[in-house]
Amino acid sequence: MATNAPGKPERPDKVERAMRNRLQNLIRPSWLFASAALGVMVLAAGLALNATEPPATFRLAHLSPDTPAVDLYVNGTRYDAGLTFGQVGPTRSTGGSGQMLVEARLAGTSPDTAPLIAAYVGVNPGTAYVLAVANTLARLQIAPIPIATANLLSTDARVQVYNALPEGPRILVKTSDNVIIADGLGWVEDPVSLNLVGGQYRLIGATSDIPATLLFDQVRSLEPGTVTTVIVTGQPLQTIFVTTRPGAQVVTAP
Repeated sequence: MATNAPGKPERPDKVERAMRNRLQNLIRPSWLFASAALGVMVLAAGLALNATEPPATFRLAHLSPDTPAVDLYVNGTRYDAGLTFGQVGPTRSTGGSGQMLVEARLAGTSPDTAPLIAAYVGVNPGTAYVLAVANTLARLQIAPIPIATANLLSTDARVQVYNALPEGPRILVKTSDNVIIADGLGWVEDPVSLNLVGGQYRLIGATSDIPATLLFDQVRSLEPGTVTTVIVTGQPLQTIFVTTRPGAQVVTAP
């Protein structure tokens, strides 16, 4: 991800030519990388621009079935402590967007302890996410799951589905009256969503190849103006329902 800085461009020999091209030289992309110090200035300016836009929000989640309880850090700050498999923290924000460092450490250990997993994830301004510790302990990863909150009518409830079964089967999710929300959704593929009129629904999950293989069967109240993210994970098999309301109150770090 790092970019090596090329050397400075040579200046013209003649003063007249230098003056004529002064403005062009100032805006040449190569000058942006003329020194490490200038690169830091550009990065700082980018972060300042991000701070003026609506911040990203996120909820930290533990989706790794064989990983012990973890403390979760973002940019060096502990946001959630002691999360166990299947738990999801409250809505959080760093106050900005862009690249964030997410780390998971064994619950109760020092911040100086080597993390089980550490990864940079990119979050977009004004976008909600579930940032999950996912996969098995031997293959841990940080999975950013964007929540599709845009263009949601106040009378509608949106359901989106995410398959977090480590290398598991493709999944099918539908309502009891056979309205298909997702079909053939593979492991850690982009979430699939569908708008429904707000109300009570029986949601059924199964494997796509063998629909008789039931993953879950639950009655859920889908509130208008919200997004319900259905996350299927395991083993042991577990279905997690995360409800997101655009503009929800943000809980600060402890």
